[in-house]
Amino acid sequence: MWKSLKGWLASVPIADPIERKSAVFLQLVLAYEGLFVPFNKIYRRWFVDSALGGAPDYGNYAILVDNLTDAGITVAAWVAFALVRRGNFRGASITILATMWCSMLLAYATFGYAVMPTDETAMEVLVLATLLLGKRALWTTFGVICGSLLLAMTRDAIASGDWSANFWRSYNEFPSVGASYVAITLFLNQLNYSLRSALSESEARGRALRQEVAARERSQAALLHTRKLEAVGQLASGVAHDFNNVLGVIQGYARERFRVMTGRASQGDDVERLQDALEGIEEAADRGAAVTGRLLGFSRRDTGAVEVVDLAAVCASLTTMLRQLLPPTVRLQVAPPSQPLFVRVDRNELDLAFLDIASNARDAMPRGGCFSVTVTGGACVTIQCSDTGTGIEPSVIERVTEPFFTTKGRGQGTGLGLSTVYGMLRRVGGDLRITSVPGQGTTIAMILPHADEPDDQVSVATSM
Repeated sequence: MWKSLKGWLASVPIADPIERKSAVFLQLVLAYEGLFVPFNKIYRRWFVDSALGGAPDYGNYAILVDNLTDAGITVAAWVAFALVRRGNFRGASITILATMWCSMLLAYATFGYAVMPTDETAMEVLVLATLLLGKRALWTTFGVICGSLLLAMTRDAIASGDWSANFWRSYNEFPSVGASYVAITLFLNQLNYSLRSALSESEARGRALRQEVAARERSQAALLHTRKLEAVGQLASGVAHDFNNVLGVIQGYARERFRVMTGRASQGDDVERLQDALEGIEEAADRGAAVTGRLLGFSRRDTGAVEVVDLAAVCASLTTMLRQLLPPTVRLQVAPPSQPLFVRVDRNELDLAFLDIASNARDAMPRGGCFSVTVTGGACVTIQCSDTGTGIEPSVIERVTEPFFTTKGRGQGTGLGLSTVYGMLRRVGGDLRITSVPGQGTTIAMILPHADEPDDQVSVATSM
């Protein structure tokens, strides 16, 4: 219940952090004044005075002043409470303090120091002035208290009938009482300074922390944006490299026209060669379309068109495809299986995997070498691709299957080649193993599970 009440008291539209923190305390004090003053009046009138045989007779004027001051404090307390709820903290503080100042001056001047030598209202006003309005209000309240005491003592001296005879008797307590209020005021002044300094420092640290958090969030957002742009730029600049693999095959087939132009072959041979070249170009163009499909599949994690493929049939056309990609300085060796080996895989992705691996091998052998492909059976089907290139450093080999990781220069690769090969193998239950010796070469083994032989004993994907 207290948490709910405190939450309601704190829900005031006050911008200043110190005033907002003091608003809960002020509302509690105002509610106390608004309820306690009339309750105390009723309690004294009905119980205390009746038990003592009636209230002291101070005169009609004194009774009027007593009722007016009590009523004024009660009304001012609820008016100030309403002002706080509207967000007017200073207006509420000034309202209740000004009313208490006036009530104190009027009460002391009416009843005198002999009747009310000490009044809890004086201390209450000092504390309120300190906590609500600060140093200026505190010392103003101190002045009002001293003026009230002088008025009360003057009233007693006048009421005695002999001003000169009772002057020192009436004012003899003022130095000690005044000194006490000075000490209390100085203490409250220092307390107010320390409290407000602590609150100010806390608020300053809070603002600095919020600014730091906001700056860090902006930096993180800028860094994330930069990384996105870098990844997109790396992908965009390297897509050309993937297409170059396909275009290299197309260019290799297109060079067949020079053999036709020499005129050394018969017309029938020319037609056959042109037909084979056009078929190869068509197949390479299909692989180019598969490159874009692979990029889309990388973001969507598509499984592609998985089908039963005979690796013996794949190897039969593998030499022609890779020969168009590799330069003449690289010797190509393809060792197909001795019997049909069936696996379930996306044929386009398998072809692109060969192109990616062969392309990496070509780049690793700038002065020539040997690239070999061997397909063997066993517990699983293993497609082993080896080169005699520069090899891969041990510190790098564990990262070569990470997306966008590449040791090539900008614009020479996307870092998606082995990543997509590894992803393709994992989707069909296979694996990728890489062994390398720097300076001697690299072997990449694509391991695939066996698939059942199709009913017609013909691969559904032998388009090459």
